[in-house]
Amino acid sequence: MKNISALLLAALSFSAFSQTTTLILDQNNAAVSLSDNGVFFNDSESMWHGYEIPKGEGNHTAYSMSLWVSALDGSGSLHTACNKFTTAFDMFPGPIADDYESDYYADNFSPAIWMVSQEQIDYHKDNYDSPGYTADDAIANWPGNGDPTEGVAEQLAPYVDVNDDLTYDPMDGDYPYIQGDEAVFVILNDVRDIHEVTGGEQLGIEIHLMFYQFNAADDINNTTFMNATIYNRSANDYSDLRMGVNLDFDLGYHSDDFVGSDSTRNLMYVYNGSNLDAEGYGENPPAFGAMYLNHELASAMYYNNSTGANGDPNTAVDYNNYLHATWLNGAPLLYGGDGYTAATTMTETDFMFSGNPSTGDGWSEISAGNDSGDRRMVMSKEGVSLAAGDYLCSDVAFIYSRNGETNLENAEDLKNVADFVQDFYDSEIQPCSNIFVGVEEKEMADFSVYPNPATNNLNVVADGTYQLQLYAMDGQLIQNLGTHNGTTTIDLNLANGIYLLELNSDLGRQLKKIQIQR
Repeated sequence: MKNISALLLAALSFSAFSQTTTLILDQNNAAVSLSDNGVFFNDSESMWHGYEIPKGEGNHTAYSMSLWVSALDGSGSLHTACNKFTTAFDMFPGPIADDYESDYYADNFSPAIWMVSQEQIDYHKDNYDSPGYTADDAIANWPGNGDPTEGVAEQLAPYVDVNDDLTYDPMDGDYPYIQGDEAVFVILNDVRDIHEVTGGEQLGIEIHLMFYQFNAADDINNTTFMNATIYNRSANDYSDLRMGVNLDFDLGYHSDDFVGSDSTRNLMYVYNGSNLDAEGYGENPPAFGAMYLNHELASAMYYNNSTGANGDPNTAVDYNNYLHATWLNGAPLLYGGDGYTAATTMTETDFMFSGNPSTGDGWSEISAGNDSGDRRMVMSKEGVSLAAGDYLCSDVAFIYSRNGETNLENAEDLKNVADFVQDFYDSEIQPCSNIFVGVEEKEMADFSVYPNPATNNLNVVADGTYQLQLYAMDGQLIQNLGTHNGTTTIDLNLANGIYLLELNSDLGRQLKKIQIQR
C-alpha cells in the first residue's frame, strides 16, 4: 500500500494560523504540489514552481494557481475572496467554526488537507470487517463530519455511508468518496481573518476542493482534475457570483510565454513564444491550459507581472474587474492589439487573444505583435445567484499537450486534448461529489433512460416506486419530477446540454447523465 506520509512535506512558511502543509499528487504523468493555504501548484517549501510535467524531469508549466470569488449582496455591496502567490491571504485553512483556536479545531483541521487513493479505499472495503483490522490513516482521518456544537458543518468531505446514519465511521464500512485513482481534498474558508489580498468584505463561504488524477494510457494521463464546491454559510443572498481560476503561468522559463483563450471549449492556455524554451523544456515546448467542464466560460483575462492598467490587481474592485473582463482603470477589454489601447474600429470582447496562433486566424499574441513575457491569466465562469445556505459546484481540468512538433502545433493540439477530456468527463466522471454523501452501496434498482441524447421526451425504466429529480451539472436542483412507478415518460423542456437525473427508491439512489440535443 502506498506510503502517504512519504509524500508529506513540512513547509517552512508560517502564517498566523498554522504551518502550511503541502502534499504531492502524482498518480499520473504530472506531479502537482497542493497546499492547505489556498495557493496551489506551488511548492511552499522551496517557494518555487509546483506543477511538474512530465514528473521527474524538473520542468514545470505553472508557478501557482488560486481561486478568485466575487459577488454582490442584496444591497449591491461587493464581497471578494481571492488568493494569489503572496504572504497575504483572503482564504484560510479549514472549515468555518466558532473557535479557530480550540483543541477540537487544531486536532481535526491542522492541517486542512487530506490524501487518499482508490487502492486504499478498495483494501478497506474488502477488509474492514476482518478480525484485527485497523483502518489506514487516510481512511480513518477522512473529514467526513464536523461538529455543529463547534460551529462546524455536520457534513464535510464526501463519503459513502454504508448504514445510512449520516455519520462517517470506517469501522461500519464507510469510506471516502473520491474521483480518480488518487485524490487530495482541501477545505478553505474566507472568514477566519481579514482579507489582506483584496481588502474586500468577507463572503462567508467555505470552499471544498478535490484534486484528482487517473493513471491512464492517453491524454488523461497528463490531466489533473479539480472539483470546487462553494458553500454559502452566510446570511446573504448573493447575485453575480463569479468564480475565477487564476494561473501564474511559467511554461518552463517564465519570461517567454504567450497566452490565449477558446470560449467554445471554455479554455484558457499558455504556449511558448518560440519553438525553443531555452531554460526549461528546450525544443518543441508544450502547451498547457485550464478548462471549465460544467460551466460556460464568461471571460478570460490576462495580466502582466507589472503595474499599470494591465498589471497585478491590488484592490477588491481590481479583482472584480478582471473577473468581468475589465481593465484596472475600468476600461473594457477590446478585441485587437494589446486589448486596452483603444482604436475607433475596436469592439468589446470578454475573451483575451481568442484567435488561432497556429493558423494566424483571428486575434492572438502573435497577430498583435507582442513580445513574449511573464503571463498571468484568470478565467471566470458565468455569474450566478447563490442564496444563503446554497452551494455552487464547478469542475475544472488542467490539460497538457506535447503531441506536435512545434510550440504552435502543441497550442493547436491542446484544443484536441480539451475535446478529448470533455468527452471523458461527460461519460466517465460524476460531478458535484457532495451529492453522494449518505449514498449506500446496496443492490440497486434497475434504472435506464432512453433515448439519450434526447430532444424533449425521456423514458425512464426502473423497478417499483421511485422519485425523480433533475440537477444541473453544478449540482443545482432544476426540477422535482415527482413519484413514478415502473416505466414513465417525462417531458423535459430544457436547453441543450448535459444534466443529472437522480432516482431515489427503497433500494438506494442513482444518478445518470442525460444529454439534451435538439
